Amino acid sequence: MSKKRTSRLYKSYFFVLILLLMVSAAPMVSAYTFSRFPWYSWIPADSVTPTPPTNPKPTDPPPATDPTPTPPPTSTTLQPITMTELEKSSLNAINNDRAKVSATPLKEDQYLNALAKKRAQHMLDTNTISHVIPDLGSPWTSLKSYNITYKSASENLQYGARSVLEAHMYLMNSYSHKSNILRKDFTHVGIAIIPNGKGGYLQVQLFANR
Repeated sequence: MSKKRTSRLYKSYFFVLILLLMVSAAPMVSAYTFSRFPWYSWIPADSVTPTPPTNPKPTDPPPATDPTPTPPPTSTTLQPITMTELEKSSLNAINNDRAKVSATPLKEDQYLNALAKKRAQHMLDTNTISHVIPDLGSPWTSLKSYNITYKSASENLQYGARSVLEAHMYLMNSYSHKSNILRKDFTHVGIAIIPNGKGGYLQVQLFANR
């Protein structure tokens, strides 16, 4: 075999080897990238301004028990608040879906409204869209701190939707949030919907069996 032919043969082998290495490496790079930077990476850290995703989705409800108790806030006084027309629209959407499963309609609770609004505003003020937030802690910590009695309670959060119907759609497409909306032992709800400063809204729904 001539030296020229041998040289070409080695170059061909080398080229094929490089292609194989590139193909085998590609899935690892993709997996690493998406595991490190998933779609929910927009949720804000302490010093990062949140940027809503193209299809904003609700935040998972908190677990059944309060994992991280937080000291109560300085003031434990709440002034009852009546729902706005926007918030009443959300309540109507909730009760329409509850009627489909023969669940009794939820009643507006003005103290739960006030607490939902306080938690929603505090989330935006502290740049923390979460069920456990600075000073106010978890939903159960807040309920106890403000002397709101309940047998059971839970919280839904939705950040980024531009309308009540859009937010309701996202919540109903999530099993855990839908379960809160349709849960038959819940009797009351408080709702807060406030602008997030980015063209959408933050909605907090506080459910309780009272």
